Amino acid sequence: LGSWTVPAWLWAVLGFVFLPWVTVALVFTSPGGIVGFDWAIIVIALLIDLGALGSGREARRRRT
Repeated sequence: LGSWTVPAWLWAVLGFVFLPWVTVALVFTSPGGIVGFDWAIIVIALLIDLGALGSGREARRRRT
């Protein structure tokens, strides 16, 4: 298959499109390294992103 890597800018775009709050949380927490309370911020951001995804599906389900 060869060596294929994904450019860093593409990861940033994909992160912003699919998990925007996690991407923002990583931008603010990762410069000094992710330790301690930083993990809690990232998990909260993930829960917000997943909640938004779930509520969108629920709303779509109710319309049909």
